[in-house]
Amino acid sequence: MLLTGCSLSSITPEDGGGASVSPSQSWPGGPSSSDSPTTAASAGGSGGFGSPAAAGPAEPPPGRDQQPDSPIVPDSALTQQQLDALLLVAATGPDGAGVCPADAVTYAVQQLDAAAGHRYGTLTATNSSSATCTVAGYPGLGGRGTWGHTADWSMDRDAAPDGSTVVTLAPGVAAIASLEWTGELAGADSERLSMLAVQLAQGQPATSVNPGSTDIGMLTTVRIGPWRAAG
Repeated sequence: MLLTGCSLSSITPEDGGGASVSPSQSWPGGPSSSDSPTTAASAGGSGGFGSPAAAGPAEPPPGRDQQPDSPIVPDSALTQQQLDALLLVAATGPDGAGVCPADAVTYAVQQLDAAAGHRYGTLTATNSSSATCTVAGYPGLGGRGTWGHTADWSMDRDAAPDGSTVVTLAPGVAAIASLEWTGELAGADSERLSMLAVQLAQGQPATSVNPGSTDIGMLTTVRIGPWRAAG
């Protein structure tokens, strides 16, 4: 079920590692044809994973944690505007000559390990075009659940030293960004992540990505790393 009249936030953090972003508190129910992103300035800082700077959202209103009775618009039916509106943080790498276009890469998500309430995985971007291109910085990220709700994550960036590295991708070569998530994970009776919205570079359109079997929920705290060469 898609709720109209609610704001979706596309928040552009300051460049640099370690930035911490708190998501919108409006509890959007999912994008509609009239939704458009609202850009807000994000306070920078060195808030670590799970720090007060990355505090989770407020308690959801009644019904937000329940599957709706009405039909759910499938992810495949979302418009490009609605995909872009899912982004909680925008990509930091500049677009321009030589940068991989959004349609030149294919994505994959993999969960690698779990320890003490934390999950670790990777987001992989493979150059599926016939031309060499580059990626840099942090990808933009957002998500949507199996019940049609927009993810309301707390977002952190991994303060990695190679956050500004330009990665050159020949055809068939991949770059990876680390993923870490914790907090309220998706269980058997809760809404799971059905798709990620990923933005490769500043100003590019978001791409719908299958999250695989990850247990990222709607209120999970997520940390994303910068693009780096795979392998």
